[in-house]
Amino acid sequence: MKRTKILCLAAALTLFAACFSGCGSETVDSDVTTVTVWTTESHSKTAVERLVNEFNNTEGKEAGVAIEYKVIEGDSFAKSLELALQTGQGPDLMPSTLGVVTMVENGYAAALEDLPGGAEFVQKYKDDLVNRVNTYKGKTYTVPTTATTRGLIYNKDMFKAAGIVDENGEPTPPETFDEMREYAKRLTNKSNNQFGMILPQKWTTWVASDMLTLMQSSVGHCGYDPVTGEYDYSGLAPIINTYQGIIEDGSMYPGAEGIDNDTARAYFSEGLIGMKIAYSFDVGVLNDQFPAKCDWGVAPLPVVDKDNRYKQVESLGSSFCINAASVETKGGDKLMTCMKWFASDEYVTEMYKGGFYIPIDWDIVKDVELNNAKKGWKEFAEMTKISHSQNQVPQRDTTGKLGIAERIKNEVLAGKISAEDMLKQHTIDSEEATQKYYAVNTDESREDYVDKTWNVKR
Repeated sequence: MKRTKILCLAAALTLFAACFSGCGSETVDSDVTTVTVWTTESHSKTAVERLVNEFNNTEGKEAGVAIEYKVIEGDSFAKSLELALQTGQGPDLMPSTLGVVTMVENGYAAALEDLPGGAEFVQKYKDDLVNRVNTYKGKTYTVPTTATTRGLIYNKDMFKAAGIVDENGEPTPPETFDEMREYAKRLTNKSNNQFGMILPQKWTTWVASDMLTLMQSSVGHCGYDPVTGEYDYSGLAPIINTYQGIIEDGSMYPGAEGIDNDTARAYFSEGLIGMKIAYSFDVGVLNDQFPAKCDWGVAPLPVVDKDNRYKQVESLGSSFCINAASVETKGGDKLMTCMKWFASDEYVTEMYKGGFYIPIDWDIVKDVELNNAKKGWKEFAEMTKISHSQNQVPQRDTTGKLGIAERIKNEVLAGKISAEDMLKQHTIDSEEATQKYYAVNTDESREDYVDKTWNVKR
């Protein structure tokens, strides 16, 4: 039986490798070290392959290294990667798909500080490194290089029709949640099946997307204050109450429970929605997947008090990590050459110009001219100037505790409890769940998540 399993495993790996051989690179000289890279990023495949070939014929050639770039599509990537790593057939550079903690504890990822030039390389990103995402137990395994920004997309045609414009007749999106509710009411025209807002409650992350992460813009965190090391979800109440008010006003597109994010974006593109919380990746959706039939714009997220603003939440995309097993076979210097190139300002700039990624540092591309840029791309990219990643939250054992999404939908929006009272209880539950976790995991400390210097004030 054991021999049969080994033979099947070998056959599977051989087939897997054969399916993706020869992708994204040209034949290289035998005295050049080939560094294999696996990714799932199919949308940028052609552009990256072009850049890889340029690298292989210039910088790479001088350094004696050539990148073999493989795009692997499909939901089974994580399993395939883990299988390859377990059997010593993994790539040299790879995304941290399995999670940095898992990859480190299984010996799959090499610490960048332990490689030639790695310590200096990491310094550039030290202010944006996230524990358990980029770092683990004091060592760095990936670095943040790109950002997914947030914004309020709004239908300019509906704004003009409703008279929500400035003295020049240009639409004026809301700056506060009070204005958002007011505008949603004015934008709603039920005879045309047009509504001020839409809430995709069928989407599994709708609370985090449309409510919870909006907290940071108004209070400086999303429920856990890293400066005090304490939980405080009270700042979410005005946001929940705004959505509740929009629903009560009849300004929310009906049937939210059955609407997922794809459906919500499709309705917006049809010109039926006045405003929607969106991400920078929605640029592709509204230009290609569901080409918008209306004129639309991008504005900063609304806040509770426009005289008291904090930076918006942005999600950071990480670099590849380096296969620990490859350090001895390929050489740490060769691997770091490729690592640095993929994280370089030049590479990130080309990805920005192609409309694929936004660099976390806006200064890198602030003077770059975009030719034939997709609608909304530059506006979302410029949001990096007023955005910052969310602070990390201590580990919690939430066994037996209700999640905040469940509480908002089934308790607050159902009229069973006020947002204020629910959030008081959720704050208490979060603290209890944290204490429960660290009572068992005594080798870890919640103090690792305290940051007295945290300040995202705008």
